[in-house]
Amino acid sequence: MKKDLALILFLIIFLSTNLAEIGTELMKKAKKGDVKSQTKVARMYDLGKGVKEDKLKAVKWYTLAANKDYIPAILRLGDMYRLGDGVDKDYKKAFRYFKKASQEGDVNAKLKLARLYYLGRGTEKDFTKAFNLYEIVSKNGNCKGTYYLGIMYYFGEGVNKDTEKAKTLLEKIINDPKAESSVKKDTKRVLKSLEF
Repeated sequence: MKKDLALILFLIIFLSTNLAEIGTELMKKAKKGDVKSQTKVARMYDLGKGVKEDKLKAVKWYTLAANKDYIPAILRLGDMYRLGDGVDKDYKKAFRYFKKASQEGDVNAKLKLARLYYLGRGTEKDFTKAFNLYEIVSKNGNCKGTYYLGIMYYFGEGVNKDTEKAKTLLEKIINDPKAESSVKKDTKRVLKSLEF
């Protein structure tokens, strides 16, 4: 019994020491400018994983990595400003971050940037730019891009109105086994409510 207790105490101390060393090592790498480590530290503060949640520290670390063009950090900063998550909601900053990541070729950034163009948040409303970005996203197999393309064809936003093309695109989502269930559900609802 005493041996078991001693072994358990040893393991607890050993494991907690190793976890602390990992944290120390991660922080050393982050301070030296390693973008992956900076983003991991930011994520820990962002989510309160292993540290007390601190959105301002998260923004600081994400910004350091984003300034070195690290896409995951750029995208998270864009989302934080778009949603007002730990920072004041700022669509212009969100737009700049998504545009930067989009220019680096990130498909998720293109999707989010298209939505900002479509809604005119952080930039002038521009259906043509939104349509072009959704088209790129859709061609990369993203069902949300296909969904928004279908909607834009249906209403003739940024493109000539074409309800048959809209219906074809929306039905493509329903038949796509890889499509997200939430997008499929929205698509089914939209197909029932629109007149073709």
